Amino acid sequence: MTLESPEDDADTSIGSRLRRTNRNIRKRRAVEDSEDESEIISDDEGNNEAGNAVSVDDAADLSSEDEYRPAQNKKRGGRKKRRIARSNHDEQLSNEGLRNVSGNIDEVEDFEENKIFEALSNSAKPVFELATEWIEAFTDQGEESENKKFDAVKDFVNFVLRSCGCVSLVKRHDVVDPDRADQTVTEVQELFLSQKQHEYPLGLGSNASIPEWKGFRARAAEFVEQIVFIASERGILYENDDFIDTIVSWLGSMSTVGERSLRFTATFYSLQLETTLCKIYTQSSTFIARCQRQLTSETKNLERLKSMARKPRNAKQREEAIQHRIEMISDNSLSYTKKRGILEKLVKDVFSTFFVHRYKDTNPQLRKECIANLGIWVKELPELFFKPVYLRYFGWLLTDPKASVRLQVLKSLIPLYQRPNSASALRQFTRHFKETFIGMAVHESDTSVKVSAISLLGEMVKNSFLEDDETRKISSLIFNENEVDEGGERTIKELARFVSAVEQEKYSEFMEVRGSSLKSLKKSISLNLNDMLKFKLLFKVLDEGHQYYLNSGEVDGSEYEKLRQIAEALFIIPRYNMKNESLEFLISYILFDSSSVTEWSGTVRSSLELSTWDTTMILAFIYGITSSFVKESSTYRIVMSRRFHRNLSDIKDREYYLVKIITSLPKIISLVSTDVSSLAFASLIFCDLIKGESSGTNTFRETNQESLLVEIALLLLQYYAEADLPFTTLETDSQSYANSEAYPIGLFFQCLTDDYTEINIKIDSMLVGLHETLISSLDNTKLSEATNTVLKLLLIMQGDLPFDKVSKLFVGDVENLSKFVKSAVYSEHEDMENKKSFFVAIFDFLCRIITHTLIEVAISSPESLIQTENEQLEMYTERLSKAQVILETLESIIEDGDIGVFYKIAALKRWAEVYSFLQMVNKHCVVQYAAGSEGAEVLKRVFSDPIRGLNLEEKIPGSLEETLVSLFVSIETKYGEASGLLGDLTGDQSDTTETSTEEQNLLRYQLVMAGRALEMLAACDVFNGDVKFRVEKNKDTLGELYKKEIGNAYQEVEKLGKYLDHPTELDGLDANGDDEA
Repeated sequence: MTLESPEDDADTSIGSRLRRTNRNIRKRRAVEDSEDESEIISDDEGNNEAGNAVSVDDAADLSSEDEYRPAQNKKRGGRKKRRIARSNHDEQLSNEGLRNVSGNIDEVEDFEENKIFEALSNSAKPVFELATEWIEAFTDQGEESENKKFDAVKDFVNFVLRSCGCVSLVKRHDVVDPDRADQTVTEVQELFLSQKQHEYPLGLGSNASIPEWKGFRARAAEFVEQIVFIASERGILYENDDFIDTIVSWLGSMSTVGERSLRFTATFYSLQLETTLCKIYTQSSTFIARCQRQLTSETKNLERLKSMARKPRNAKQREEAIQHRIEMISDNSLSYTKKRGILEKLVKDVFSTFFVHRYKDTNPQLRKECIANLGIWVKELPELFFKPVYLRYFGWLLTDPKASVRLQVLKSLIPLYQRPNSASALRQFTRHFKETFIGMAVHESDTSVKVSAISLLGEMVKNSFLEDDETRKISSLIFNENEVDEGGERTIKELARFVSAVEQEKYSEFMEVRGSSLKSLKKSISLNLNDMLKFKLLFKVLDEGHQYYLNSGEVDGSEYEKLRQIAEALFIIPRYNMKNESLEFLISYILFDSSSVTEWSGTVRSSLELSTWDTTMILAFIYGITSSFVKESSTYRIVMSRRFHRNLSDIKDREYYLVKIITSLPKIISLVSTDVSSLAFASLIFCDLIKGESSGTNTFRETNQESLLVEIALLLLQYYAEADLPFTTLETDSQSYANSEAYPIGLFFQCLTDDYTEINIKIDSMLVGLHETLISSLDNTKLSEATNTVLKLLLIMQGDLPFDKVSKLFVGDVENLSKFVKSAVYSEHEDMENKKSFFVAIFDFLCRIITHTLIEVAISSPESLIQTENEQLEMYTERLSKAQVILETLESIIEDGDIGVFYKIAALKRWAEVYSFLQMVNKHCVVQYAAGSEGAEVLKRVFSDPIRGLNLEEKIPGSLEETLVSLFVSIETKYGEASGLLGDLTGDQSDTTETSTEEQNLLRYQLVMAGRALEMLAACDVFNGDVKFRVEKNKDTLGELYKKEIGNAYQEVEKLGKYLDHPTELDGLDANGDDEA
């Protein structure tokens, strides 16, 4: 087969004709664009899309391959549907033979189905055979060759039309003149638009109502591929000028129409055409490379033969044979080279004809198809497409308005970053679009896009494309509460993989520099040094991400819960799962005494020795594993599956790992007893074990380890009694409490039951010691010690078991404690910096005793109170009588003009809580149950008399009401001034004073507390004026937190009233009067 030079022949035949077709298509597009009617939208969805069209400069106009231009966001209004003139088209088309159908296919008389479409709708006939028949018809050289050729073209065009559901088909004479393709397609489109209904075979896939169409899309794409492959094998692609020109001409005309399904279908097939050309190009390159290897080998053989000193007898014949093979190989190489030259021109021309225009189509599905195929071309033919001039299209569509398109861009890019030796080709592209990728990982609202962006950044880490600060920024997202709320487990798992990629890079860097020194020390200890280094570096990456997160100022949610989720996400990564052996390794690592190893140098020691953060992270890791195994979560199911451990013959059961954790816990607690943060995680592990409900009992019972339950509980109680806890308010909805070391301790006491005598005795002993410590610290005015003691008491009171013991032990000290706190407010003692914490802690403690008692009595029926022992009744009476002391002390602080705002707000919050509780109980409980009930006398003696002794009035005094409102207005003004909202506030404002912006958070907290307190009182209807209106007047201006909290306050009081009216319906209220939700 003889081929002319691609430079000579291709440029004057196929290439020139393709470019002429391109020019015609572009000319038509230019006219349409100038009229701002380039797209006809045939449905409502398309009409919406028009306003979101991607506006990107035409890549064909860019001359420099190194030039990047990000997409310009050009705002365009919604596009109106273009009305097509309908003069005498029906008559004209009928005269020309074009089938005119305005209804659906069932209404067409004697409709003859397109044979290609029919065959592809039925899997009985092989696609290769169908493609061969079509090629043979197109290239037939017989008497009816022209008719057969045009019949083949007609069948191909109608195949495309039927693929989109059009039943208006062309006749043979409609396709004779390719220059009339535009006019013919326009006429077909008009009839298609008038078609009443149609089903879209190519776009339906598995959703098709006709079973034969479910595999149509794949078979149709294969048909286009096969006709091009067969044309290449037979030389038609290179010798027959009409073949590719005809296909491109018709597909090009149909790819520019306004009707969405037809435009999509034509473009889809054109993209398959380009993909096939790329595959053939790659095959040609492979053949050329093979020829070059053979040519080199044969040339060496010839040279070796010629250089022999003693030539063999048949040397001449052998030389001639080798020379003949060299000539044949050279001819083959030249032939393939010429083919490849033609293919290169075809690939570029088809790209500029279709992709360059359709990648910015108003149809997002088309944009998605275009970018998906570009990804295929880059992988299939990197020598042409793995260049900046093509890669930039990915970058431009990163900001596409449709999430599905953005997602496809990322999916196409990820394999490119995974290619070996791709760094150099992607470096410039990455430099231009890296910030966009990072922005998508941080701010993207669509979960799938965000996850893919993070995955892509993980591949960039492996190529060293990210700076340290950028990796810290992405790593910090794993601590962001929003990632869990919006993306669920998918985002956390992908972020865990990103963190793993960063750790592996750091690991590789370390081993390159210090790997030999680490290898020489492997025999120094029993633990695997490589695994130690791996986890040490992992914890370092997490620490850097955590610090970045804390410095971002967007801290939210429970740190304990985040670390648990992070641990679970890391545990399913094989590198950190270690065939489920990582749990035992981490237990050994945390218990390992590195000081006993003398062979380690300073560098090695610092690289392997655990810091406080590392110890906490190991405990967080164990906590996550414990939680997943106890609750048998999805993480547990993954790591215990055979699929996860395909090469592991022996998978240990759940009980084995839980017993490992339980038996190691006493040693771990003793080790970390001096570090409250680590002790907190040990407490959480214990709580998860004791609350296990997989078989109706706790995990200690399940595994026959109850003796260790007692041992661990006693250890924790001992260390709690000795620990110096940092102060925090114990508001269950407070973020500071949820993140504090106090939270796991409170949870620990909630988990305890009265089943174990040794634990009860230890708690009694602990309470006596705390009582003595508190009295002693007050006598010596040691406010910090007193605050720490009260905080421990509040935590103990989180559990039902010790609450009554605390109340009984301390109720007699209410008067002395109240007096001491009030005097401390005025004092100038050296411990002054602690008195605010002391004030809050003491009154939280005292108010908790009162409100708990109120709820406990209120939810008891009169009958149950009658049956209650006298000692218990007297205890109730005594506690309620103490409410007077607490209210009077708090009220005096609120009304004292010489006391600071902090104390006033803190006092107001607690006074409002106790006062509203008393009012609600008085209205809803005493009145309802005392009147004529069997237990009326008991209620009167135990409950009604003490409350009435408080002289509660229906309305609070006017002077106190005025004081409360003035206090609120003052805080509102200061906060408005500090936050720049003062000009937006309405209502009477107090005189303003200069306020530092650093106090804004404190002022916001005080404002919320004041507003919440007044809202609770308003809900009890104790004000004379419309205080509720004043509190809510600026709620929309003062922020979402304020608006949310005052709304919650009102609802909580209403809910309390409902509970008191119906004391048997207490699902949402715990024993302490707190809303469990």
